[in-house]
Amino acid sequence: MNRFVQGWQNFWFPESSAYNLAICRIIITASKLIFFFPSLEFHIDLLDGGTKFIEPQIFISLIDALFPADLVFTSQSISIIYWITAIAGLTAVIGLATRASALVFALGNWFFVALRYSYGEEHHSEAILCIFILLLALSPSGKRLSIDALLRRLRTSESDTSANQAIALNTAM
Repeated sequence: MNRFVQGWQNFWFPESSAYNLAICRIIITASKLIFFFPSLEFHIDLLDGGTKFIEPQIFISLIDALFPADLVFTSQSISIIYWITAIAGLTAVIGLATRASALVFALGNWFFVALRYSYGEEHHSEAILCIFILLLALSPSGKRLSIDALLRRLRTSESDTSANQAIALNTAM
């Protein structure tokens, strides 16, 4: 039985270097930023038509319940959310605070997709990328090809160096 469980684990959850996951993070996030990023002007125009939603999505309804509409659904707030989402996307591409960046990037994109859907615009092309980016936030996609990985290696080499110095000092005494 143990052999079966081990085989199952090896088949579904193989050990990986996370290199392919990092490549996916870079390509998908950069593609979303370059080709599929929501238009700020479009969303501001939607709000200028009024904050009365035709089909409020769950995400927008939740935000609307937690925060006053005149605070969140203004052109200034939409601009702030837009730029926070864009910066999070850039930091996700380079792998700086990768999981947090990808999470903020995914949630920001979901906000814009849900906002568009709440006004009756139904285009599901962005949804799959948002789901994939959320999965990247839950995965170790920053383990390779990222600033996070570089910083981790630098910290490890510093601790190795200090450990080697301690060993050398103890040996000398």
